[in-house]
Amino acid sequence: MKSLNMPENNEAKGFGGWLILLGFSVLLSPIKIGYSLYKDYSDFVFKEEYRIILGTFESTFKASLYVECVTGIILFFASLYTVYLFFAKKRLFPKCCIVILELSVIFVLINILMNRFYNPMFVQDRGIVFEMSSELIKVGIWVPYLLFSKRVKATFIK
Repeated sequence: MKSLNMPENNEAKGFGGWLILLGFSVLLSPIKIGYSLYKDYSDFVFKEEYRIILGTFESTFKASLYVECVTGIILFFASLYTVYLFFAKKRLFPKCCIVILELSVIFVLINILMNRFYNPMFVQDRGIVFEMSSELIKVGIWVPYLLFSKRVKATFIK
């Protein structure tokens, strides 16, 4: 006997289930990255006293700061592109999302290593541990979901 609420084919399609939660995370990602970039680098761009202080640092530190900033900007634009791929239901979305999730972990790890390299007295505070843990949990949950979910395979087909 068929249920009135069940579609004829049992294939999960469209935005529903866990995909809604992933979509919410994808949508918030550019906002989070943009805010982080603004918070971390706006003083170096907009305030003269910070540019003077930056001028006193050794060139390898300045270069690594610039690389970190540019990497953050690239991650910001990649996350905007991922938002587009998600809502356009493009086939490239799962792969792009996985790459961004993994790059986020690498970005946090590089940030920790750079802080240790330039400041041997650097102590990992709760914020850094929480950020790294958060990124690892996201990878642990969303990468398998994106790789194995029937809903993901049925939704992102364009």
